[in-house]
Amino acid sequence: MNILERCNAFNVLFHELQSTNSRTTKENMVKYFKRVNPDLQEDLNYIFETLAGKHPIGWTFKGRATNSDVSRFKTIKEVIEACERLTPKTIENTSRLENELGFVGIALEDVLNRTLRLGIGNSQLVKTKLTPMLAKKYDGQTLNNPVFVTEKLDGNRCIAHYDGDKWCFTSRSGKPLNVNFDMTGLDTDCIYDGEIMSTQQTLLSAKRYQTIIDKLPASEFGYDTKQSQLLFNQTSGLINRHGEKSGLVYNIFDFVSDACYYARREYLNTFDLNHTQDVRILPVLYTGTDTNKINTLLDMIVQMGGEGIMLNISDRGYENKRTDALMKYKQVQFMDMLVVDVVPGFGKYTGLIGALTCAVKTDDGKLISCDVGTGLSDAQREQWAIDTDQIIGKIVQVGYHELTQDRTFIGTNVYSLRFPRLIKVRDDKNETSEY
Repeated sequence: MNILERCNAFNVLFHELQSTNSRTTKENMVKYFKRVNPDLQEDLNYIFETLAGKHPIGWTFKGRATNSDVSRFKTIKEVIEACERLTPKTIENTSRLENELGFVGIALEDVLNRTLRLGIGNSQLVKTKLTPMLAKKYDGQTLNNPVFVTEKLDGNRCIAHYDGDKWCFTSRSGKPLNVNFDMTGLDTDCIYDGEIMSTQQTLLSAKRYQTIIDKLPASEFGYDTKQSQLLFNQTSGLINRHGEKSGLVYNIFDFVSDACYYARREYLNTFDLNHTQDVRILPVLYTGTDTNKINTLLDMIVQMGGEGIMLNISDRGYENKRTDALMKYKQVQFMDMLVVDVVPGFGKYTGLIGALTCAVKTDDGKLISCDVGTGLSDAQREQWAIDTDQIIGKIVQVGYHELTQDRTFIGTNVYSLRFPRLIKVRDDKNETSEY
């Protein structure tokens, strides 16, 4: 199968994927395509990775109809790699490659520019050990297995691994991060999971932990007193650090392993990081199944300015996907939604953006939409009014209190959000998420 035939096969698949809104149907289409076209699997995986931002080409590609000879490209992967590594990315060089690709470039333009919308997203990315475990929501249900409770951090997800020569740090989507931390004393055979936060954010988290262990007896909340003292000393070192408190801190809360969380936590607790000022092991606040104590911790964390807590199921291994082996618990919920339209403002906002119309379809079939008018800055209202393309089609994080349903929609799958508020534009994501 030559390169043009490969492009045609994928265009048929893309058309079929866009013809349905059912996630299950889309997944079955992809499975069938892979089964009957085993020689196209690598190209398909590379296309999904490109759409997820893992292979940025670095310029806006323009497909051109020419009679070019593309015989040197045998696969779509080769085309994407050629675009990605083009150096220098001058107008002359990019135009040359665009002309060389000809009709292949036209067929792949939406892929290379990441404008293709298939509605299936990162679920089709090949999972690796560097793919982080993502949490589902905890709704206060009875816990059958003990959990280890830690604070939910509001930072940038970071996976750290040692490549035999140096420590490498990547984002949740697999992109290299331009950071470096003193990982001295940590096992180089482990792949660590954590959040990067500013030193100030980390200090506030450390103070919340210190307050909690001062107020709540270890005998009732199940954390190890010896380890608590070790983490307390590290916390005090951070708080009492002389000079300007700036920079970044890597807060490690897990590592990749098939072992249960109980064993993983025991191993994390063996590391003494008092020598470093930019790496911290996130401490455990509670171990057990008592929902009253979990609610007490949530209230304390939120009252002290924290976002919420995480529940790590004690007998589950690390899973490189979204899973209930890890659950987030917050008083205010968050959802990543697609901006589908804008609402013009009136009164003081006349001529500006009044609200963003946002929507998401959940895995269980709920259609959630709402107008988000709170949380927008005046600068955003003006900027997006001038050019709506800067926000329509983007993913935004929306905070809300609960799902709600208008009485006219009772019995249907149509819902809205109570007290929605714009939190931030998710430039790091290209798909919606109810979590």
